[in-house]
Amino acid sequence: MLTNRLMGSDDDSGRDSRSLATRDDDRPVLAVTGGTGFIGSCVTRVAGRGIGGWLARPVSRFGGPGTVNADIRDRRATLRALEGSHALVHAASYIGGDAALCEEINVGGTENVVAAAKACGIGRLVYVSTAAVYGRGPFELVTERAARISPASALSSSRAVAERIVLDAGGAVVRPHLVLGPGDRWVGSGILALTSAIEGLVDGGTAVHSVIDVADLAEAIVGLSAAASCHGAYHVANSRPVSVCELVSELRGAGVFLPTGQVRLAEAEDRVGHSVVLQNALRLLSVDHSFDSSRLARDAGIVFRMPFRLSGSARAWYGETLGSQLA
Repeated sequence: MLTNRLMGSDDDSGRDSRSLATRDDDRPVLAVTGGTGFIGSCVTRVAGRGIGGWLARPVSRFGGPGTVNADIRDRRATLRALEGSHALVHAASYIGGDAALCEEINVGGTENVVAAAKACGIGRLVYVSTAAVYGRGPFELVTERAARISPASALSSSRAVAERIVLDAGGAVVRPHLVLGPGDRWVGSGILALTSAIEGLVDGGTAVHSVIDVADLAEAIVGLSAAASCHGAYHVANSRPVSVCELVSELRGAGVFLPTGQVRLAEAEDRVGHSVVLQNALRLLSVDHSFDSSRLARDAGIVFRMPFRLSGSARAWYGETLGSQLA
């Protein structure tokens, strides 16, 4: 479990921001590393609305108004940033292809975060990971217990190691698959790039995937932050998987032009042979990746029963960011 107390420091960087955040508010502080990123910023907003009774403290190497500036690769800065926090959401990750940065940020940075959490006496830690730690599908409503950790890239391997660091410290891990919503720079654009390259949908887009809106994911994370009895890994997704065809329909409804013709897998493979990125997207989207999230409901009472639909803000986001791109 996360224990011990704060180690002393002679550097006051960031201390004024934390004092202002808590001086007149006795709510427990929920620190969020990666607090300006896609998921972390949404966690900050959800907690900032008072959900769970938290006072949010975003932590980011990019700084910004109301944010504590700290790079998780710097253990001393991370320690200072987490001082006075009661719980922690670790949402800071490198998601590129540089193996050295995967090790430096995802593994070394997580070691620093966990060490700082222990030193600060933080009693609850939730790490935002990914279902990509399971490697390549197909997966059909697989449970956390049945799934085998088998990452297929340096990035996913580093996330799996980071998970183990957090779990060994008594924390919890969330493993979403496809996350959509305002700020998404990967799923929507990836679907656009792939369908444009292959000029349609593999087998009509029948492969199904576990999907979650970023706002729903953030609410689940904030809920888990208050559920001290919940440990281990959790899938987070709408209870009903969504087909690629349905996802494309949602994006088209937001004003994103996507081709919908049917393409055979072999033909699609030929059309993306020039691009490793598109080959990876094809391997992902052409086979089922669905994950059972009932453990989250059993342990924490968190469940998303409604069929997945893009929110109004998500539709506006995708329409603005992708709608002007021609397939």
